Amino acid sequence: MAGPQETAHKKVTPKESTPQKIILERTSSKNSASKVSDTKTDYLTLLPPEILLKIIPLLPAASFFELAHTSSHLRAFMKLHAATICNNGIEQHFSHISNNLDTQYINGWLVPRRPLFSQTEEMLRKRKINVLRCESRQGWKSSRLRIQLTDPGPQYLLFLETIAPFMDPCYVFICPSHGLPFKRFGVIPYEQMLDRGLSGFIYDFIKDTDEELNKALFNWGHWDRQLYKAKELSWYYGAPESAT
Repeated sequence: MAGPQETAHKKVTPKESTPQKIILERTSSKNSASKVSDTKTDYLTLLPPEILLKIIPLLPAASFFELAHTSSHLRAFMKLHAATICNNGIEQHFSHISNNLDTQYINGWLVPRRPLFSQTEEMLRKRKINVLRCESRQGWKSSRLRIQLTDPGPQYLLFLETIAPFMDPCYVFICPSHGLPFKRFGVIPYEQMLDRGLSGFIYDFIKDTDEELNKALFNWGHWDRQLYKAKELSWYYGAPESAT
């Protein structure tokens, strides 16, 4: 049994490390709180709109899908200013190519007006109609192409980004399969040579955005493409509906 002196001694003696522990705990809690608040701050969306409209066009169009899914605010901003973003991207990065494709403003969007684009789209539309007639039992949705390059929208910027690596400094297409330039000497005029290179890219791009046509061609024995372009454009058009 402890005596009165020992009890008094225990009450008087403080723990020397207690004040330092309290200070350290308070400091660490403040630091952790500040770190949490820093991680939750979205500095990109806090930028003024005019600055964002200069930054976003510097990014690849293929990355717009990921960028739009970083926040709901940024996704809404990109859809609201989609025409400005895409037009700036075309003028900054692909003006040399777009000039050769008779690019014009339609409803506030830069759109290709070269006849080859509408001719290729019409050819694909007729081909889709033929497929629908043969495969009507599968319940296809529409005979119209889902996305057309001659329509206003972000697809033209993505198309230019797709074909740019396959053009040499003289804006002549290089064959993707062989890596060799098309003939330039006398026999083939430049305009015809440009159309020859463009036609295959237009055909593949539209197929890669139309899931019904793509599935139909696959059923007919063509290769199965993964609709990468449809996914990359879904930030603006929404997710494509799969054909049943």
